[in-house]
Amino acid sequence: MKTILLNIILKFFPHILDSYDDNKLRKIYRVIQKINNLIKYRTFDIFTGISIETSTYCNRRCIYCPNHNNPTPKLYADEKIIYKFIDDLSKMKYAGWIGWNFYNEPLLDERLINFIKLSKEKIKGVTNILLTNGDFLTLENSIEYKQNGIDMFIVTIHDKNPNNAYKKLSAIKEKIGNSFIIKTLTEKELGTRAGSVEVKREYMSFKYCDVFINPIIDKDGNMLVCCNDYFRELKVGNIIENNIIQIWNDKNYKNLRKKLRYNLTESVKNKTIPDICIKCYYSMNNIKNCD
Repeated sequence: MKTILLNIILKFFPHILDSYDDNKLRKIYRVIQKINNLIKYRTFDIFTGISIETSTYCNRRCIYCPNHNNPTPKLYADEKIIYKFIDDLSKMKYAGWIGWNFYNEPLLDERLINFIKLSKEKIKGVTNILLTNGDFLTLENSIEYKQNGIDMFIVTIHDKNPNNAYKKLSAIKEKIGNSFIIKTLTEKELGTRAGSVEVKREYMSFKYCDVFINPIIDKDGNMLVCCNDYFRELKVGNIIENNIIQIWNDKNYKNLRKKLRYNLTESVKNKTIPDICIKCYYSMNNIKNCD
């Protein structure tokens, strides 16, 4: 249903994503996801998206990424973790989106297209999103990925001079259509990655956190609360030991989500949330931790 609604939006409003805006895209998805979650689970407290790290390596060393100073080695998730991930989502009749990366470049995993194809076969109504730096995209493999289950490409150009990359990617977009989104990063979009990098950005009031609605499964099967957790500090379970929905519904995990969403400032002050969340709060608000 979610994929159908997304396609309807793109059909009747084909230019809605021409100027990519993270907030705009999130708002579109959240409206659709709320409808799906209410119908399927009779609650809004279900993750609206989930990502899985099939491999760890990225070919880029962007200065605004922790990978710049702490590069990850080339490691690959055991296929049984990927299959368990897909099976868990299938059993819960999941209808959100799947992202196929963490801090890695997903196209460096040659198995990826088979995983995506399997997810589309087993998880009815899932929306598969490919977030990539675009370095390894060609027209041929873009078409292949689309035919095998990618619903949306989000391609971020990281070059100081983006013109050459934009020219190449625009030619692909012309063939793929509006589901192929090309973007460059602005200072406004840069984050501190939970305080692990220093960036020039526009600081703003950070009164609540909602990134927890999109957990990460790392290459070892650990569920991470936050996409900014590069060093994998905050693990709440492992999908080999428990299924995804069991981990999500854990009492302590539920309590943490409530604090992050509805009582963040007090939770930071009273230190009733994990250190990484406190560090993120101070860095995003450009406040020195005086303790």
